Amino acid sequence: MKKASLLFLTFVFGFTSIQAQDSTQTSTSWVQTGIGLSFVQNIDDATSALLGFQIQHNNHLFSFRTSITGSIIGTSYQDFGILYGQIFTPLDSRFFGSMSLGAGFSLTNQSNLCLFGCGSSSSSVKAKFTVPVQASFQYRPIKFLGLGITGIGNFSTYRSYSGLLFSIHLGRFRD
Repeated sequence: MKKASLLFLTFVFGFTSIQAQDSTQTSTSWVQTGIGLSFVQNIDDATSALLGFQIQHNNHLFSFRTSITGSIIGTSYQDFGILYGQIFTPLDSRFFGSMSLGAGFSLTNQSNLCLFGCGSSSSSVKAKFTVPVQASFQYRPIKFLGLGITGIGNFSTYRSYSGLLFSIHLGRFRD
């Protein structure tokens, strides 16, 4: 929990040093999806997937996301979060960089799936409060499409995990 507190304080102090990059008012929203590698202590060869909705107003970014990290059969972690972030690139640029921090909850699903006559399958689910983080870099080649790399993380007292995903962003980014 000390790591999450330190990360949160660093994040807040970093926001206070950000200056307005442009006086132009910008508001837009988009849908984001991605898939990639994940890093979890107790799972080898894990994958991550992300689905989110983001709203940008000037340099402020509000995100609603769910991500799932883990293995197809076995243990997986799913989080639901609301995040607030800042945009670090000029508002009219084809390049986009952001970092977000928020609050949410995580579900841990441990299942033993037996497909071929080994008795029964079982599943257990645990829910915990978490601190989700997200960093994104995109290239927006056309006005409604962005391609990028997104890093996700989730800090909790039970299990922290992270992922690095290839992401696709669909929305109206500029006129």
